[in-house]
Amino acid sequence: MIGRYALGVAAALGAGAAYNAGQIAQKIAVNRLPTQGGPARGLRSSLFMRLLRSPVWLAGFAVVVIIGTPLNVVAALWLGPAVLPGLMSLGLVVLAVGAVRLAGEKLGAGDVVGIALVIAGIVLIGLSRLRVDVASASLHEPALLGRLGIFTLCAASLAAVLLAAAARTSGARGPLRAVAAGLFYSGGNLWLAVDMNVLDHWLAGAPIREGFGLGGAALGVILASSLLGVLITQHAFRVGNASRIVPIQMVPQQIVPILAFLMVFRDPVSSAWGLPLAAGGAALILAGAGLLAGRQVKTRMP
Repeated sequence: MIGRYALGVAAALGAGAAYNAGQIAQKIAVNRLPTQGGPARGLRSSLFMRLLRSPVWLAGFAVVVIIGTPLNVVAALWLGPAVLPGLMSLGLVVLAVGAVRLAGEKLGAGDVVGIALVIAGIVLIGLSRLRVDVASASLHEPALLGRLGIFTLCAASLAAVLLAAAARTSGARGPLRAVAAGLFYSGGNLWLAVDMNVLDHWLAGAPIREGFGLGGAALGVILASSLLGVLITQHAFRVGNASRIVPIQMVPQQIVPILAFLMVFRDPVSSAWGLPLAAGGAALILAGAGLLAGRQVKTRMP
């Protein structure tokens, strides 16, 4: 049992390191692109197409998908949801070191404090033990799916508003795009519960045709949201420091699931300390992200 737990901890740490190392590689690739004429205020699709021709960017993407994602799945299976977010958040240390050593960014005391607050907030949310029962039959209920669909549309709409605001501003473009990307990621991630529910029923012996349509639709939402998140993140890297953009992106990725837990899934809280810990964690994340965003706004970038 101890050996399995230790391997789970190692997988969680490895996943966090892989995710953030991959992000650093993507940021380096973005920095190496030549600056196009005129102010890049909108989301130009040409940026993503040029990045697809960059071996460095593709290597970073591969590290995230091929190494980070499988390790994350293993860690989730062996550790459960309580300690996983906190362990993975330690990957931000890799992000900070890589941003300075490899991406040429400067990390001030305010940045260190902001990253530390985000890590502490993620740890508290992990300790809250708020979780969705993916084996519950209620995930097939039309009422829950309707709430989930409306919630996802609201998150996407807010992301669109932030992107429109980013196109009309200068210093805040990076942080606004980071939050928008996080909203797309978090909205798509919520549908993982639906796919996990379908998979759980299949593994229990249910016919493949049961839940095939629902699982396919959920997978479509996940893939579309992930693609938009990746695309917007690269545009955020274009105008912001990775050591600030990535922690800011974690704001919706950590807070949106809490709201969904309360408003969409409505599962019982396992502990009296669950909601206070989650609220405290959200407050720390907001404080840390606010500090990082403020510093990014004051930083002049192309």
